[in-house]
Parts: sequence; C-alpha cells; structure tokens
Amino acid sequence: MIDNVNSTFYFLQLPSIQESTKIVEAAISSSTTDEVIITTDGMISTTDEVISTTDGMISTTDEVISTTDGMISTTDEVISTTTSMTISTVSGNTIAFQRSIAI
Repeated sequence: MIDNVNSTFYFLQLPSIQESTKIVEAAISSSTTDEVIITTDGMISTTDEVISTTDGMISTTDEVISTTDGMISTTDEVISTTTSMTISTVSGNTIAFQRSIAI
C-alpha cells in the first residue's frame, strides 16, 4: 500500500497553430468566346503536349515559339514565315548569320 503521494502536474499551453490551405482552381479544358488565352507568364503548359486550334494558327507577340525538343509539327507539314533569321556557331567565337525568306 502506498501512503500519501504528493504529485505536481505542470501544463504547458502552446500557441495555436493555424492551418492555411491555398486552393488553385484551373479548368482542365477551357474555351473563350474570342478564342484568346492570356497568361501572366506567357506560358501555356499541357499534360499531353498538344495545343490544338480551329484554324491551325498559333500567334505570339514576339513571333517566337520554343519547344523542349526543338520540334514543331503541323498536319499539312508547312511552316511559313515572312522573314527568318538563322544563327549558328561555326567555330569557337565565330557566329554565322543567315537570313532567308520562305514562301
């Protein structure tokens, strides 16, 4: 049998932790009346790497389209530009420029 046991309990109250949840809603497929999509960073990213338009036209402000693998593929196999500039490194610090018009 245990006689008179003195116990002291201390309780420490911690500051409350509040959870915050940031929800970003994005449509998987979206359509606009005027067929224009504008993004903050100018980037459109898709899971299947396909962007399809009704008239087959993709237009950019700076006329540059960049792809990861350097491939642009079209249904009719035609890519037309008014004026194109090709820059390639020949050797060392020498750079060759070639300007051409594709019809």
